[in-house]
Amino acid sequence: TALPGLHALLLPGNPTGEGRAKYSVPYVRIDGPDGTRWLSNSWDILEFCGLGDSPDPEIKKLLNEVVSVAVRPIVYEHLLESKQVGDIVAQASLVQRVLFFFMGKKVWGVMRKTVVKSDEYVAKNKERLEEARVTLEEHLGLNRPEEEWD
Repeated sequence: TALPGLHALLLPGNPTGEGRAKYSVPYVRIDGPDGTRWLSNSWDILEFCGLGDSPDPEIKKLLNEVVSVAVRPIVYEHLLESKQVGDIVAQASLVQRVLFFFMGKKVWGVMRKTVVKSDEYVAKNKERLEEARVTLEEHLGLNRPEEEWD
């Protein structure tokens, strides 16, 4: 189990030299005969692993720029307020537990400030997530009246 936020201590920026993106996931570096390739988003990683193609560009943008961004503050708010932080830390590796002992409060504070921000910000993201759910259901044809599901 990895402790949230510790990766920022080790990977403070984009390895491609472009700075940290607003919408980003960890990077995967692939060294091959044609040089180094950076996989910089979930879709690139899934395609490289042969686990699927990117969806429609509109849906991909919605998932990348709305859903993933909206989910983070909601999840981190719950995680940072959780009484189970001790359980999370106990499941981490020895190295992560030592890092958390020295840096945990700072990391938690930075995560609260940069990801959760405020109650209003979390509430706004819950609204954005609900709007995205409706759009995705429409796109996937899941918003049919209940009588059509039989």
